[in-house]
Amino acid sequence: EAAAVGVPSIVSKQTNMGSYIQEANAGWVIEEYNEASLAQTLVQVATRKMNKGLMDEGLNAKKMVENTFCWNQIAKKLAEVYAA
Repeated sequence: EAAAVGVPSIVSKQTNMGSYIQEANAGWVIEEYNEASLAQTLVQVATRKMNKGLMDEGLNAKKMVENTFCWNQIAKKLAEVYAA
């Protein structure tokens, strides 16, 4: 939901979204159960927000949802599966 409105996310590698987020540069992917990695990433995000902002990651997140998870794309992929 966050990505759909242009908000980048922090997720762990073990989620089903980690590869999508990483590929689209739509946020940050950290190790699961690694508090130090989470803390380091939160500092990095806060620093970027103060200096440059998070506009690039936010736009990438929104595009990721539009190009991968919208109903038109899902229907197209499903049609391709049934056509094969």
